Amino acid sequence: MATDIEKDLQHKKHRKQIWLLLLVIFLLIGLIGWLLVQRIQGREGVTDRESKADSISTRDTQPFVWPNIKSIDREINRLLNRKSNLAVSFKALKDSIPQNPAEFKRFREIVDAMEQNDQQINQLVIYKTCEKTTPPIPFEEYKASASGARDFCNEHGKKVGMVRWRSDLNLFLNGENSPGSVNGKPWASGCLIGRDLFLTAGHCFDSTDARENNWIFPSKKGHAVSPEDAALLMRVIFCKNPDDRQNPCKDTIGFDIIKLEDHRIGLVDFAILRLAPNKKGLPGDIFGYEKIIQNPINPVNGSVAIIQYPGPPYDFTKRISVGDGYWPNPDYIYYDKLETDYGSSGAPVYSVTENHLVAVHVNGGCIEKVDHGGNRGVWLSQIVAASELLKKLAVKEPAIVRRRR
Repeated sequence: MATDIEKDLQHKKHRKQIWLLLLVIFLLIGLIGWLLVQRIQGREGVTDRESKADSISTRDTQPFVWPNIKSIDREINRLLNRKSNLAVSFKALKDSIPQNPAEFKRFREIVDAMEQNDQQINQLVIYKTCEKTTPPIPFEEYKASASGARDFCNEHGKKVGMVRWRSDLNLFLNGENSPGSVNGKPWASGCLIGRDLFLTAGHCFDSTDARENNWIFPSKKGHAVSPEDAALLMRVIFCKNPDDRQNPCKDTIGFDIIKLEDHRIGLVDFAILRLAPNKKGLPGDIFGYEKIIQNPINPVNGSVAIIQYPGPPYDFTKRISVGDGYWPNPDYIYYDKLETDYGSSGAPVYSVTENHLVAVHVNGGCIEKVDHGGNRGVWLSQIVAASELLKKLAVKEPAIVRRRR
């Protein structure tokens, strides 16, 4: 009898100990969870307090508006001061790679603000140095402006696409590798020149160009990826795009890049991408492509049109710039009064009078006063001369000429 009572007491004691142990475990779990929340909130608070001057205010995220000419110097100074403050915060976060969603979000906000700030400074400098440039027109608006414009846009517009970084870079670059700060970022413009070939600017695949514009290029084991690897981390997107700021690239069709076929051959700034088919087939079979002719001749004068996906303040919407071009040397065509922006690199430049592709846009600015060279494109004749691939693709018959009236 006594033994049974003792056993019963021991069982009760053990049950009590088990309940106490479970209670302690639950309390520890709650304490750990609370500490993690406090740590995340604390880091976010520290990040937000880094600099009052680098906050992304409503004013700084609104579409760019040209200021009165008398206030340009004052506005440039304000933007330069803000650029310095943003650079301090950027360096602090860059040196300690963001470890949580709050830090990474703040990092992207600072990168985006730096990009927009630099774009505004560049536009003000161009405005001051070269007089006001002609802004790019929404593609659909220009297309509806006249029958000649409609014919031109219908013939060439669908062949123009946007080069954009993949939005899942973290799946390709993890561990010792890093996606940098370009995940899902629109990057360049270009056009189809074959069933699966896409022509754009070569510098868009160089890590040095990204670094100069305050972007962190994807890296492997601490080293920036090569142009060949960078191309595989991008896609080409084709957009049917009205001027819609809320959803500027709806009804998209995307294609993976499977190879960087040509890149900066003979110091000519161009690249040719080979695209994989999607469920609907090859892009050239869907949209058509520009014919490359043997020994293309540079036009001697006339109007040019640039179909492009410019960045801030145009939010990478599909646009077109139309105006005079002029030809001071055999390497480049210049068009200093036509506005281009980050994202326009690689855009096709067409002769309006001859109605065919004549160049690839590679540089923005004002003639030899801004950006050391001006708003210009490299002649298609230079690209064909450098590329054995294009020589094989080139057709013997001349391009069809349709002069606009």
